[in-house]
Amino acid sequence: MKCKQILALLLALVLCLAPMSAFAAGEEEEEAALPGLGDELEDFSFTTFDGEEYTLSEVLKEKDMVLLNLWATWCGPCEMEFPNMEKAYEQYKDDMEIFALSVEPEDTDEVLADYVEEHGMTFPVGRDEVGLSDIFVDEGIPTSVVIDRNGVICAIEVGSQIAEEAFPLLFDEFVGDDYTEPNILTDGFPEPPPPEPTVAPTDPEELAAALLGEDAGDVTVFNPEDKYNWPVAVYEDEDEDVTCLVTTNAEQDRSSSAVGLTVNAQAGDVLSLQYKVSCECYYDDLFVMVDGEQVKTLTGERDWLAFAYTFEEAGEYEVLLGYEKDEMEASGDDMAWFDEVRLVSGEAAEEALAAVPVYPHGEETALTVISEDAQEVVFDPDLEEMVGTPVKAYIVPSGTAEFSVTVAEGVDPDGSFITCDYDGVFYTLAECLDGEEFLYSTDIDSMEETGYSYSEVDFYTDDPDDPGLVVWLLVSEENANTLLEDYELDGWTYADGTEPSTDETAKAGDESEEGYSSYALVFTDQNGDPVEGVIANVCDDDTCEPMTSDEDGTIMFEKPAFAYHVQVIKVPDGYEYDTSEETYLKEDGGVTLFKLEKK
Repeated sequence: MKCKQILALLLALVLCLAPMSAFAAGEEEEEAALPGLGDELEDFSFTTFDGEEYTLSEVLKEKDMVLLNLWATWCGPCEMEFPNMEKAYEQYKDDMEIFALSVEPEDTDEVLADYVEEHGMTFPVGRDEVGLSDIFVDEGIPTSVVIDRNGVICAIEVGSQIAEEAFPLLFDEFVGDDYTEPNILTDGFPEPPPPEPTVAPTDPEELAAALLGEDAGDVTVFNPEDKYNWPVAVYEDEDEDVTCLVTTNAEQDRSSSAVGLTVNAQAGDVLSLQYKVSCECYYDDLFVMVDGEQVKTLTGERDWLAFAYTFEEAGEYEVLLGYEKDEMEASGDDMAWFDEVRLVSGEAAEEALAAVPVYPHGEETALTVISEDAQEVVFDPDLEEMVGTPVKAYIVPSGTAEFSVTVAEGVDPDGSFITCDYDGVFYTLAECLDGEEFLYSTDIDSMEETGYSYSEVDFYTDDPDDPGLVVWLLVSEENANTLLEDYELDGWTYADGTEPSTDETAKAGDESEEGYSSYALVFTDQNGDPVEGVIANVCDDDTCEPMTSDEDGTIMFEKPAFAYHVQVIKVPDGYEYDTSEETYLKEDGGVTLFKLEKK
């Protein structure tokens, strides 16, 4: 299953986004009544894949807390956190319990049994047959919920907890005889502390000898006193005939390595230096900070570059040169290098500023599709209503979209990024410089090639208050029609007012594009009245897509001809249906009837 949403790639290693329909909580009136932090959770029971029954209230008679973990076997981030969850469980299981419930209807007991055996999970594992995902899964999975000994919801956390200390820190908040009143963690799970350095600091005089250039000016070097700061070290590169400083926190998750400078500057003085970095683009970065404010970011694979910073006023400044590593994977050398620090003025300051790379800027920041075959399309309702930020969409029949990117004055291309979920690769805008302009291209997903109807391109500037720019790309009108079904949109048209040449509301049984068939699933009660809001999974051999019946009790779609497997996974309140029943559609399409029992 593919995770699609703005910033999804930033979360890809910690979070799988929930399908739009599968975990919907229903009407707004129902959502308002859902329990949240500080509320008592209604008692529930479930049966594990191997037939053991658990009831929340009965478990809390003996345990101090329950960790409810909502997940699925297809979810990579869920898999990432299970080893640490299991390790903590072995340590705390006398005082707490874990309920790991899959939200995926296709995760049968047999599937769960194989998964549990493969991953060595010893805590209770079952399926979410009581609809807990309707309450708690909004942004995606894994979602973990703490229920304390009083049955109160005390914490809700979305995303994979991959730090080894994460679960012990959490459990310590709720187990023990001194726990009385509910401890509501409004900010989510406790953050594990960074790893403490195992590298001894180098004498500041040695650091200065390696870092400072000739005639460095009034600059002194020191080791920051933060106990979590990994010191920098002297580095000698015989091939490049360079002696410089290098960070030491490679592959240390959630860590920072920095060297400090005390700079006594006059107004107009310039601090210049050389730096380079080799790391995972976007997630890890080299930084320069002046009096606590980050003034430069550099990430990815960047060879030696010049940097210069102008002090507008005279005074003493504290500067930090360092490298920050997140808790995800590492790439490249996972470190940063610094050299030739100098404080200069006058003509030397002008030369230092002139040595800094110069990038083109425009009147405004814009992401423009320049492919000759691209046509802008508009969806109804506007995609901004669904994803929360402005989105432009284009059909590009060639399957490859080309972009021109411009940024306004004040935006740093070294700290701005572009990426597409087609390949998940981040590029700094500076890396996209081609002559006097920034160019970027990407291939596009399609139902025919990848099983996904569109690709999303995201562009982020170095301004934390800038929401960024988003473009959705499709290769055909048929894929646009599929997107309508996926996100339950009303329709679409070309931005110039031209109507689509395909009929996205074609009735089942009508003639379809060659190789495609039209299907209609019709849901009624025993009286023949339509049933709105039935959620069914429509599956081929590789993927399952949740769809919801409309006010006419109908799900309609056009797909490549196939004997699709359909399974109803949720019916509206007041209706009954055997959700274990499986239906296979005819390959050539047509109408399939489903009869529900109205209570």
